[in-house]
Amino acid sequence: VKGLQQSGYGVEQAADGKEGLALATAGEYEVLIVDRMLPSLEKSTELPLVERAVIMASEDFSYYQEEIPGMFFFLGINPEDVDGQVAPSNHSPFFRVNDAALPVGARSLVNVAVDYLAAEAGGS
Repeated sequence: VKGLQQSGYGVEQAADGKEGLALATAGEYEVLIVDRMLPSLEKSTELPLVERAVIMASEDFSYYQEEIPGMFFFLGINPEDVDGQVAPSNHSPFFRVNDAALPVGARSLVNVAVDYLAAEAGGS
């Protein structure tokens, strides 16, 4: 939050999901950052999660989110010997994947789906 404010963005925070939903539906926001699924991602790996600044990627994903709620997260898949700051992008022919990251990605997707369905069913 502090980083967004220091960058000149207006920020509103909610203490819980109920307050967040009220803010989200009452206002017009360009970006909503929702931490609801962070615990699902945290239990997917022993490594720490890295929160990054909001980016406006060139993916069409944000258009889907105008119709259907969802989330977007990145999985670090660079080989250990490749600096992420200089690694070729995913759309480059020089892109390399560290296959050891694939189980973390699969666990992340499963945990997010199971936890979301449990919450929707009233399980948590």
